Amino acid sequence: MRRVSRRRPLRLLASAAGSALWLGCREVVVSSPLPQAADVRLQANLQRVEQLLRVEYSLENRSGGAIGVYDGAAGKPGSEDGWPDLTGSIYVSMETRYRVALKRVLAPLPQGVDIDTIELPAATRLQPGEMRSFQFEMPLPLVELSEYFPAHDGARWDEVDVNTVKLTLGYCRALADAVFQPRAKNPKLFKLASGFGPQEYASAEQDLIVPVRVRLDKPFERV
Repeated sequence: MRRVSRRRPLRLLASAAGSALWLGCREVVVSSPLPQAADVRLQANLQRVEQLLRVEYSLENRSGGAIGVYDGAAGKPGSEDGWPDLTGSIYVSMETRYRVALKRVLAPLPQGVDIDTIELPAATRLQPGEMRSFQFEMPLPLVELSEYFPAHDGARWDEVDVNTVKLTLGYCRALADAVFQPRAKNPKLFKLASGFGPQEYASAEQDLIVPVRVRLDKPFERV
């Protein structure tokens, strides 16, 4: 028998930049996504099922042009068919002491670190008027993740409960010369090769209590 938590109403976000996160006696400034555009809308439903976080979302393109969305990663098999596990394929970042964000985005490059190779996440394409729906799960506790600062034996962690979970999708608007380069293994997924505007963000959050393993060691940088 499954235990499903009660859910509070979804909140669409207009985020401000520069929120501060307190970890122990140390304050870490975390940048937040830009306000959500009116013509690209995200709706999400999040729930806790036993020791899993399950997320269902729909992204609608109400704009007049195509967009590329950084949410193409399929994940690995989950606990049931139709619920892929996105652990390792989605960024997990504490934004405040009581809010954690799940981010399907093109991560910004960290400061002061030499990066030889940048791997662009697989993108989906949404034409004007189209909507994409997807669902996934992740085991609890969630674990903070950044590909540029992998976990190691000396990493320090703390486990906390948050009361808000946010989902953020990154997308780029296709310009007149945009090139959606199909991926070899799945031509329905794309590399946003050239001809796109800057990354924008669509976010939705929900009140939900979940445990998170928080990364404490330096120089770890959150996405």
